Amino acid sequence: MRSTQERNYRDTVFDQFRLDGMTALVTGAGPGLGFSIARAFAAAGAAVALCARSQEKVDAAVKAIEDDGGTAVGVVADMSRPEDIDRLVGAARSRLGPVQILFHNAASHAGQSLEGLQTDPLSLTVQDWQSQFEVNLLAAYLLAQRVVPDMKAKGYGSIINTTAVAAFRPKPNIGSIAYAATKAGLTMMTRQLAKECGPEVRANMICPGSLSPTGEMRDIWAPSMKGIPLGRVGRSSEAVGAALLLASPASSYTTGTTIFVDGGRVSGVS
Repeated sequence: MRSTQERNYRDTVFDQFRLDGMTALVTGAGPGLGFSIARAFAAAGAAVALCARSQEKVDAAVKAIEDDGGTAVGVVADMSRPEDIDRLVGAARSRLGPVQILFHNAASHAGQSLEGLQTDPLSLTVQDWQSQFEVNLLAAYLLAQRVVPDMKAKGYGSIINTTAVAAFRPKPNIGSIAYAATKAGLTMMTRQLAKECGPEVRANMICPGSLSPTGEMRDIWAPSMKGIPLGRVGRSSEAVGAALLLASPASSYTTGTTIFVDGGRVSGVS
């Protein structure tokens, strides 16, 4: 029989990953990574405010969380619009309480071939660049600008931004030059937030590789498979552990870093 002391230690270890009493905000919560993370945060005890660009996706995510017994508020919002960011943060604060966990997953791929087709890297328009800058980079700043004061007042905050393999390794011929540049900028901005918003607020990154909701292959990923030591596409749910770690007190001494959930593609073994 285990002693009381041993049982208490076991409980303490797992309690570090709980998010009870916290409010989490998740952008880009349509099917895939954002939805998996929002659902996991709710399962760990957080009340979750989430957004996507369609009512159908928002409703599906909220229903899944509520069916699990969790609490969620959904907002249709476009992260390229500062007024939508204000509306999202306002809804989270008024209905769930001040945001303590921010997971920014919304992204723009404007001008990029998501089917892996050959694309002239110099064919992107000003509008393509503006879209990617506004969603991939500026939105992360505006979100932080709006939630960090509450995080500091609460004495706890975790910002988690989603970067990309393209921020670390060029992916030529598919028009990803703007995507790579903005995600690389996001990576450095997150490190800057970690430097300037502590000690109450931590800021970290997750770098997902080729992830899809159920691990299905897409044409755009086929050329990269030989460089992935695990030899397969990942499932969106396989990033849950990294996100839950970074959101929770279990990573209380971790800031300014990136966790790669990429099958080993970038992280030094491919």
